[in-house]
Amino acid sequence: MLALRFERWLNMAFALIRNRTGLAALRSAHKRRELERDLSDPLTASATYDLVRAIQSRMRRAGDLLLTFVAFPGQVEEAHND
Repeated sequence: MLALRFERWLNMAFALIRNRTGLAALRSAHKRRELERDLSDPLTASATYDLVRAIQSRMRRAGDLLLTFVAFPGQVEEAHND
């Protein structure tokens, strides 16, 4: 279930990326705060599998950077790390 929470959160974040040019600045800021708040749910949930704990750890470390592109539209490009 925890993996599904992360997937849901990432889908919402990517949807925000795709729509960021069409959103008004205030709406975009509201969505960013909402995503930041929603991220605490999967990060604080108890994980029973090592892989899920590793994903939680990586997301925790990157927390401040995950939505930088939303906070600074047009100034920071989203990265596609392959």
